[in-house]
Amino acid sequence: TRFFTLTAVADSHRSALPPSPRSKLTIGLGPIGFPPYLERPEMVTRVSPNRLDLSQQNLWAEPLKGNFTTVLSADLSADLGDALMVQYPWYATTHMDYQVKVSVDRFESTSHGNARLVARWEICAPAGARILVASGSNIIVPSPSAGASAKAAALSRAAARLGGQIARALKALPGTPKEARGRQAT
Repeated sequence: TRFFTLTAVADSHRSALPPSPRSKLTIGLGPIGFPPYLERPEMVTRVSPNRLDLSQQNLWAEPLKGNFTTVLSADLSADLGDALMVQYPWYATTHMDYQVKVSVDRFESTSHGNARLVARWEICAPAGARILVASGSNIIVPSPSAGASAKAAALSRAAARLGGQIARALKALPGTPKEARGRQAT
């Protein structure tokens, strides 16, 4: 049995990036919805439109939803110039500039090892009072092989691309601090 985790793409590039000033942007991340078929330790591979294979040898080292949330938070923070990320649930008194809600519909590998992430997401005014942006993402990341390590890396890159798309939408909103708008999303 081998155990895998997703990793934040931002972590591998942090040493190469120059330090940036704090954006002073606070983002509430969540809630994040995940489909029940992914709430299991086995890595899931979609082999046909209506068939999934669950690996008995390749397992997630922690619940995938929690790992996904942590990785998305780290990548999103890096894309926004080290924004402060607050994961759902939070205290009612927590100050936030924006709330990002995500509903993941698909997050799996194909039999060729490519990663696919299909998600709907919203950026809301604090406390979800008003939806400012509503969008969806259909991300496919190629993988050099169909091995479990390559699949986990491709899924990590798919989560990073989702973070980049959300970061670009946040940067375009009026009132986003200049430091956050100037960072390039991956």
